[in-house]
Amino acid sequence: MKIEPLSLDHQALLKPKFQLLALSLSEYSFASRYLYRNQYHFEVLDDDRMLWLRGQARDGTTYLMPTEDFSTIPYDYLVSMQKWASYFYPIPERWVSFLSKEHFYITYDRNDSDYLYKREKIAHYTGRKLSAKRNLVKQFSSSYQAKVLPYDRALFQDALTILISWQESFQGEASSDFIPCQEGLLLADQLGLQGYIIYIEQQPAAFILGEILHSSLFDIHFAKGLVKYKGIYPFLFKELAYQLQCQQIRCLNWEQDLGEKGLRQSKLSYQPELVAHKYRIFPLQSTAST
Repeated sequence: MKIEPLSLDHQALLKPKFQLLALSLSEYSFASRYLYRNQYHFEVLDDDRMLWLRGQARDGTTYLMPTEDFSTIPYDYLVSMQKWASYFYPIPERWVSFLSKEHFYITYDRNDSDYLYKREKIAHYTGRKLSAKRNLVKQFSSSYQAKVLPYDRALFQDALTILISWQESFQGEASSDFIPCQEGLLLADQLGLQGYIIYIEQQPAAFILGEILHSSLFDIHFAKGLVKYKGIYPFLFKELAYQLQCQQIRCLNWEQDLGEKGLRQSKLSYQPELVAHKYRIFPLQSTAST
């Protein structure tokens, strides 16, 4: 078994594999795994049959992340691989449906689940349940003259100014994503990330950064705004969704809430189409437990 710490050198190997899988879970992104490589201790395992990512979950347990369709991997091979981690994760529901409950113990943590939204709905905030978002955007637009620019490396210092201001007011229950976000801004071109930055009266006010995971889905990795501008976040999300229509994106992934009550309430307020669970898989021969 060849084991290496995850590095930029692995991008050429892993990114095409993730794109071929065409999954909607945020973990199946090389950029996401690379930017959080230190926090979750990601390693690449190569046993000549296939590549795996090994990482550490927030509860301290270790897992193996497949780079091929999990439902097609032979059971005996999965059992042999379990010596390298406690379980397999994150496994999407479409793969789980093919697994026999006689051979696997299957569970998930709601705090890890991704939020998926229809791009068109966010672009216009259609429907009665999103009327509050429409009103916030109207208030924002009547109060401020916003300028929206595609993000590129030349705008890094302006984006960093926003990120630093956001960090100073950060009150989340989980750890801040300041360092991964800063690195994502620096390496956006190299990692295939894209997004927008908003200026109000020539001052940087908000930015959003993510990537196209597959032909119809855009994954939002980072969104930071100065809340002194009322309605900045609904405007930011609406602008991204509107701009992505030319790329034929149909769905937005806003990733997980990590169990933070405020973040969960905020994401639910945008009326997701689906809360996508990520399953932990234990072959029943294993003595590992949750």
